[in-house]
Amino acid sequence: MVSIISGSYFGLIHVPAWYLLIFTSILGVVISWLYMKDRNRNLIAIGIIHGFLGSLIGVFFVVGTVEMSVGPASVPSALVPHFWIVGIFLIIHQVIVILIWYLIEFRRKGSQK
Repeated sequence: MVSIISGSYFGLIHVPAWYLLIFTSILGVVISWLYMKDRNRNLIAIGIIHGFLGSLIGVFFVVGTVEMSVGPASVPSALVPHFWIVGIFLIIHQVIVILIWYLIEFRRKGSQK
C-alpha cells in the first residue's frame, strides 16, 4: 500500500507532462515496492535507474512528441488556477487507498476467525 501511495506522488511530481506522469507513477510503484525489500535498499541504484530511464525516453522519442518539462516552473500560468483538480484527485486517491486497505484488513481478520 505504501508503494502505491509513494509511486502515485512520484508520478504527480511530473505534472503537466501527462504521459510521463502515467509512466512515472507505474515506475514509482514498482521501484518503491522493490526498495521496501531488505536486500534492495540502495538509493544510489534508484537514482541511476531514474536517470537512465529518463535519458532513454529523451533519446527514443522525437522532440515534441513527449513533453519532458516537469515541475512548477513548467506549468503554464493558465493552468495554475486548475490545480484544484490535482487536489481533488489526491483526496479521491487517498480515500480509495484507505478503502482498499480497510477491505483487505477486514477480509484478513474475517478469515482468521
